[in-house]
Amino acid sequence: MKRQVILKERLAKGRTQAELAHAAKVSRTVLSRLERGGSNPVQTDVLDRIFAALGIAPRLPADSILDARRLARLEQRARVEEQRGRHLRLALRLAGDRAAARKLIARAREAVEL
Repeated sequence: MKRQVILKERLAKGRTQAELAHAAKVSRTVLSRLERGGSNPVQTDVLDRIFAALGIAPRLPADSILDARRLARLEQRARVEEQRGRHLRLALRLAGDRAAARKLIARAREAVEL
């Protein structure tokens, strides 16, 4: 995808690889590799500089946004399950010890009043 965007934008603006590479402060070889779809990884700051030199803002595909939402939902579910487990363990512990339960409740009330 980045290959198509970079090449398309460069050609639309009538710039050579050498001109764009110079403006983005990257080597022409790196730019050429990106446009050809080379498999070598590229640092994000290199892409940022190329996009800035082209005057465009990178956009994430819709799938990436959905993946981020799914991940956030899964993380939230994990936090809720962890909290439920803590509450259940506390309830079981306090069910057998009334004195400890009273002390914890008193401490919680004090904390809430602060």
